[in-house]
Amino acid sequence: MDKVKAFKVALASSGYRTSELARMWGCSKQAIHRVIRGQTTSRRLKPLIDAFIDGHLERLQEDLRRVA
Repeated sequence: MDKVKAFKVALASSGYRTSELARMWGCSKQAIHRVIRGQTTSRRLKPLIDAFIDGHLERLQEDLRRVA
C-alpha cells in the first residue's frame, strides 16, 4: 500500500482530521500532505507520520484478526 493510501486509511480509522493532526504536531495541513506525497522531507514530521500510520494500521490488522 502506498503512503498516501495508508495515511488515508489510518486517518479514517483514527477519527482525526488532518487539520487536528497539524494543530497537535505544530505544522500546516499542507506540510503533512507534502511529506506524505514525497514532495519534501522533514526530519520532524516524517517520524510522526510514520508512527501514526504504523500504529493505526497495526490496530486495524488486530481488529481484523479478532473478527476472522
